[in-house]
Amino acid sequence: MTADNLDHHEAIQKLKSLVEGVQFAMLTTIHPSGLLHSRPMSTQEIDPSNATLWFFSADPSPKTQELNSSNQVNVSYSRPNGRECYISVSGMATVVHDRVKMKQLWKETFRAWFPKGLEDPNLSLIRVDMEEAQYWDTDSTVTQILKFALAFVRNEKYEGGEVRKLSFQ
Repeated sequence: MTADNLDHHEAIQKLKSLVEGVQFAMLTTIHPSGLLHSRPMSTQEIDPSNATLWFFSADPSPKTQELNSSNQVNVSYSRPNGRECYISVSGMATVVHDRVKMKQLWKETFRAWFPKGLEDPNLSLIRVDMEEAQYWDTDSTVTQILKFALAFVRNEKYEGGEVRKLSFQ
């Protein structure tokens, strides 16, 4: 795996371009027993000024309780249609109760999950301070199959796309 030689701002812009249009991510937390728990979450913002991801959540909830035990998380994105891309972001998460930030990120469609809206006392945000991301950006499945077959017939190594690491430190 190659590390991209991008500065902090360029690394965040690269990540934003890769996840653009991906509606849901999988947020993985660590249960006190050590088991990993993943659930779909909708990314509300990728803040380039401080390399953070923002998600709405209820608090208390199983995920916020897990974050109180261990705040190490992984956020994974998948864009499997068209040009395929898979992204894994490692970071540290914090449960935040900042009403100003909530108001900034709020959309009325969120009432489906939080019927009381911004007045919901259990409404919170999860802030993920990104440390590193790895991604695999590759052609569509059909193109991959053709390239694989061609490499096999020619007895060449199959190059399955661009695999890179981004650092946000």
